[in-house]
Amino acid sequence: MEGLSESDVGIVEREELMVSPRGDGEPTMRVAHFLQPTVTSIEGPVFELPSSCFSSLPHTFEPKNWLLKLAFRGCSSPQESWKIWVGKMASLHESTWKKARIYEAILNSTYSIQRNHDLVLGLAEKWCPETKSFIFSWGEATMTPEDMIISGYSVLGSSVLSPLETDEQKSKAEKLKQTRTELGRTGWNKANYSLWKKTFMDSGSEIEHEAFLAFWLTRIALAPAVLSGIYRDLSLLKEKIVALAQLDHFENEQDSSALAITLHSPLQLVQIWAWERFLELRPKPNLIQLGEPRFAQGHKTMLRVENVRTVLDSAEESFDWRPLGWTKTFQLVLLKSVITVSLISYANLYVPPRLYEADVTTRYLEWWKESLLHLQAAKEGVLLRKRIFRSSEITRNNKSKRAKRVNHAKDGFSFSSSKMKTKKSVVTSTEEKEDDSDASNSAGLPSKTLPLSLIIRREINESPFPPGFLPKTNLVDARNSTSKGHSDAGNGQLGDGSVLEREELMVSASGDGEPTMRSAHFLQPTVTSIDGQVFELPSAYFSSTPPTFQPKNWFLKVNFYGWRLPQKDWRKWVEKMASLHEPTWKKAGIHEAILNSTYEIRKNTDLVLGLAEKWCSETKSFIFSWGEATITLEDLMIHGYSVLGSPVFIASDTEELKKREERLNQARLEFNIISTRCAEHCLWMKKFINSGSDVEHEAFLALWLSRFVLPITNSLISQSVFPIAVHLARGTKIALAPAILATIYRDLSLLKEKIAALTKFNKSEVGDSRLAVTIWSPFQLVQIWAWERFIKLRPKPNLIKIGKTRFARWHKMMMIVENVRRVLDSAKENFDWRPYAKALRNWNLPEFYAEKEMWVLVDSGLSEEFESFARCLRISELVGLDCVEQNLPHRVAKQFGINQDLPACVTRASETISIAWSKYIKPIGVCLIGEADVETVEATAIYKGLKFAVDRHLLFCFLFLLNQTPSALSNYVRDSGVLIF
Repeated sequence: MEGLSESDVGIVEREELMVSPRGDGEPTMRVAHFLQPTVTSIEGPVFELPSSCFSSLPHTFEPKNWLLKLAFRGCSSPQESWKIWVGKMASLHESTWKKARIYEAILNSTYSIQRNHDLVLGLAEKWCPETKSFIFSWGEATMTPEDMIISGYSVLGSSVLSPLETDEQKSKAEKLKQTRTELGRTGWNKANYSLWKKTFMDSGSEIEHEAFLAFWLTRIALAPAVLSGIYRDLSLLKEKIVALAQLDHFENEQDSSALAITLHSPLQLVQIWAWERFLELRPKPNLIQLGEPRFAQGHKTMLRVENVRTVLDSAEESFDWRPLGWTKTFQLVLLKSVITVSLISYANLYVPPRLYEADVTTRYLEWWKESLLHLQAAKEGVLLRKRIFRSSEITRNNKSKRAKRVNHAKDGFSFSSSKMKTKKSVVTSTEEKEDDSDASNSAGLPSKTLPLSLIIRREINESPFPPGFLPKTNLVDARNSTSKGHSDAGNGQLGDGSVLEREELMVSASGDGEPTMRSAHFLQPTVTSIDGQVFELPSAYFSSTPPTFQPKNWFLKVNFYGWRLPQKDWRKWVEKMASLHEPTWKKAGIHEAILNSTYEIRKNTDLVLGLAEKWCSETKSFIFSWGEATITLEDLMIHGYSVLGSPVFIASDTEELKKREERLNQARLEFNIISTRCAEHCLWMKKFINSGSDVEHEAFLALWLSRFVLPITNSLISQSVFPIAVHLARGTKIALAPAILATIYRDLSLLKEKIAALTKFNKSEVGDSRLAVTIWSPFQLVQIWAWERFIKLRPKPNLIKIGKTRFARWHKMMMIVENVRRVLDSAKENFDWRPYAKALRNWNLPEFYAEKEMWVLVDSGLSEEFESFARCLRISELVGLDCVEQNLPHRVAKQFGINQDLPACVTRASETISIAWSKYIKPIGVCLIGEADVETVEATAIYKGLKFAVDRHLLFCFLFLLNQTPSALSNYVRDSGVLIF
């Protein structure tokens, strides 16, 4: 399309008259997404299909009678020796293959895809070289880079024409060339496949791996190159088929030779593409075994069809536009424990202004007050009838009459929300518009003008309820125009950290002032009706605390075994190790956390118990009379623990790491033999400090982890931290933050349980005995969390000196408060929701504490700080060494500078640690428009040429597609989940 530049390529949202791809039903005007470039008039520069597309084919589909000689050089079945060689090389180089993203593609070469000539020729008949697509009577489709990705080929990385850069690379390439030349001198075979394999397989040559890959690449290339070769061969094959129709006589041998064709591309991928989509052409697939790629489905399978052309022409109803749905495919990747692929998506990360004071919706405030009223009544043994929330059921039109519309403005500063303005939903009935005004207008659709190559997830829930939300009669699909409200829970992936903007009636959290109608941001998932699936606070919450706050008189003995002070000489050892390994610590994301262990945080037992009183195990938060708050991943991140990286159950995967781990374990066992005190912390430090041992660094980290981070035994070195220590010593980033937070949540729940048990504790029956509880997590983080936020509980902090961490503010600090419970209950006006967003001398603000609001594109260039902040916003499972706890940041959105609405109820599935971890490390923003994998979108009514149905779920290969020219882009879109015409 002339006049279009690459900058015009993107996805836009606009209202169009839409109709079913088959033309069934009445056209409806609605909002839809379109991949650019498109034309909004049939009179525009629309690509015309070649007139010879259908007229240039043989009259009958009888390939066996066609005088066409085909040589499929690119389709070869693997020999047994090749499978053996792959197995050997995989055992040595699997991690390298995964890094290069060729692992699955290499495994695919071990499967035998039996060729179906009729199917390939039937598809080639439909090929249009001008559009690079198959033209069926019912629609247009083609192979795309998405198919290459699913088959294990990368669309990212260097070109296949990239020159060698280093002398080592050039030297190895020269050795391969020399071997090829030498084999050419041995006989007429030259360097054929079998001779090459015989020369290098099990040879022990230093270039055996390179020779193996050269053999593989000779037969199979990489994604763009593969697709280019397939397009070329399909065009060549179509040219020969067209030539058949122009031949009057087939007896002539000269004509016969003219129709010979050699195809060098791996056309088995075309056959598999057809099997995935055409149900009537698909043989019964094999069951994919654990560790096998998707290719295994087609291994040695075959289905003969009498007339392929007839099946293709009648496939309108049965063609599967989206067989490679994201969810199905990625689950296979997880099952095989393939390394995490950094998926590049079109999602945006919302970053609020650091000084913005978040508000709450009026319905949230009313729900909160009502909930507290019922809790207090439950404590007093009074049963209250649930009040009807009249004000929350006021229609949007009525609200707007009494509400003042304002922009985001607070405390002398303002910020723009122009990047994602809300839009009204389309309704087709005047009566429905009046009745459903609250639900439809609160849907809050994205702006009509989206940033290029960018999709913001639509807020309106157009998919079934996602996993993790229990169906409930009062929580309805937003498409039902008779509903009084809807849940945003179904927007995109469950609790994926998405922030949506919509107009709501807002009020300050304190309830002061008049409600105002304005645009506000909300952390998902939320519920926009009090009658929706809102989590109800436990009725026994208040009744489970002692009547008076006198911890000294409680029959409770708390052992804080995770609250450790620095040992003598520990600071010196830290300083020595820092001088040697500071760059490694920063790379691993533990530098500040290690420095924090040199500070003495003095324990205030009353403060900790006062907080534990307020803990709710179900919500993973503190429930105060004035609001809800909790310690989050953000708090752990600010204090130097990484939210990114490998899990704490990481194993030592190389011989070197295993040897070092074994050295540490031998040292631990030696203490058991020579001492009755086992491997105590003090003895361990005495053995390794200044020892000059080659594992001194690993031993130092093992002590730090056992004492200050993940203690599970009292004053003993834990063997379970050794794998973590050896990885950290190599600069491997480990996600310590979720592991620590999991133990804190677990221990807060355990402590709350014991405090609740005090109400049933009869002193006359038990005498002087006490309820005992052991806290293994680093609870000093809970106390510091409180000091950072509760002004009246905070001692005067130290000044942070240059080079010191934020932890230094509380070194040897203490403040005694007479009644912590009373202070907590009256902290409504002086609770600091965002203490880390305020500037401190000699402390650098992270980049996600921005002066102005921003939307940050989530792509491969996203910084670690922004990615870390994004992970803090996501609902997830926190995986520790011996526990898994739920993380529910959407309940405390104000702590992240985001407005609070009713938090949706999130159910928790029984999962293994590995599955919980796989959900935690999901790439940020991978679900772009919706959660449905097979949902069908209508085509526009204005498009009166070919009609087709496509799924609207986008895969990450769009980043590759969006960087192509408009003409190349238009060839792919129909199989990629958006509409173009």
